This record gives sequence, C-alpha cells and structure tokens, in this order.
Amino acid sequence: MLSCFCTVSVLFLSCFILSISRSCVVLVGRWTGSRWIDTVIAYCNWLARYRDRCHTLHCCLVWEEDYQKGGIWVLSVDGIHCWINEPQHAVWSHGPHYYSHKHNKVGLDYELGISLVENHLLWMRGPFPAESNDITIFRVRGLRDQLIERQQKAIGDKGYNGGPNCVSTYNAHDNEGVKLFKSRALGRHESFNGLLKQNKIFDTRFRHNKERFACAFEACCVLTHYRIIETEIPLFYIVIEDVVVKYKEDS
Repeated sequence: MLSCFCTVSVLFLSCFILSISRSCVVLVGRWTGSRWIDTVIAYCNWLARYRDRCHTLHCCLVWEEDYQKGGIWVLSVDGIHCWINEPQHAVWSHGPHYYSHKHNKVGLDYELGISLVENHLLWMRGPFPAESNDITIFRVRGLRDQLIERQQKAIGDKGYNGGPNCVSTYNAHDNEGVKLFKSRALGRHESFNGLLKQNKIFDTRFRHNKERFACAFEACCVLTHYRIIETEIPLFYIVIEDVVVKYKEDS
C-alpha cells in the first residue's frame, strides 16, 4: 500500500521525526547555525509533502462489508481530543463550541474505532468541535448506522451510555468475564491512543487551521495503523484464558 510513494526506510525515518519533533519550526530552530540547516529545511519541506501523501491513504483504511460477518462485537470506539488555537468567533471573544471538557482547553475531536480481533483501525471520523459529546457524534456521524446495517455492536466507555442496541458500556450486572472483556477492550483502545500520542505534534497546541489539523491527524493515524500491523508493537489480545474462565465460573 505504501510502496506507491516511499520506501519502508523512509517511512520509519518519518515516523521517527514525527515522534521527536512538535513541528518543523521546532526542528529548524534546533539546527539553526549548523552547516546542516539547508538540509534540514529541505527535509521539512519534503516531510510536509509526505504528510499530505500519508493523509491521502486514510481512504485505504477500509472496513469491509463482510468484516467479522456473523460476529456481534466488532470494534471499540472512543473520541480523542486535541488542543488547537481558538478559532475566531464573529461576535464573542471565545467560541464555546470548541471547549474540551477532557482537557479544559480549546480542541477538536476525532472518533476512532479499533478492531477487537485484529490490529486494524477500522473507523475514523472528524474533526468535530470538542463541545460535542461522544454519544452525540456516535449517533449522528455515521457509526451507529453502520453498526445497525451490519447487525454488529461496539464497546465504549460511559460516554456512550444511551445507545445499548449498538454500543455496550459498563454494566454492574455483567458477568465477571464480560466485565473483564470490556475492560480489556477499552484498555486496548487506549493503547492505540497512546501510540498515536507519541507523535510530538500532540504535545502542544496545534496552530494551523482545521483543514491542516485534519491532514496532520489522519497522517499520524495512518502511520500508527501501519506500525501496529508491520512492526513489533501489535495491540494485545482481548480474549485471554482469564476472560473465558471468569465467564464460565459466573454463568
């Protein structure tokens, strides 16, 4: 999939640069005065073009129509908030639609869905103003309709309470094995988010417009998706012996 525009070595080099530098401005600043500064500037220009190409690959993250056909549980879902510059409001000094309750800052939100059985990012939608809560995005932005059409379900945290026919959340009456299954599913999703946030652009405020943010975020998602498929850092398995044993004991 990636061979159409780069080699594997170039891919990992770019992953490394994205993981250690918040922005090309920071990278150039570190090399100012060095005899390598012209090379660094040229690389940053190339990296911007490469980021745009990675972004175009988000359309390759396909959720096939027959994926896990016959199975009920297909993915875990969660929203991820990212800090941005506050957009200008036509009337007020602050735009309340972009307030993130998760970080107490201005932000944008992406909805991500991770396969429960494979190392795949199946669903990515955004960016949305961070004011929107998880269950609202789930209902109106397409994922609920997809799950209804496929007759499958997702696993989410308490932010998804209110959609029991499509997404399962914590329930005190669950079997102990089911509780462990849900807990591991959500923990696995957070593992993906943790890998995604290793890219330093998430360490500070994103200072460009919404379109540039979408391009950068989706490029990082594509790279993280490739990392968990092709490298030594796959996501952990959810169904382990303890899950099965506890389910049988409590049935």
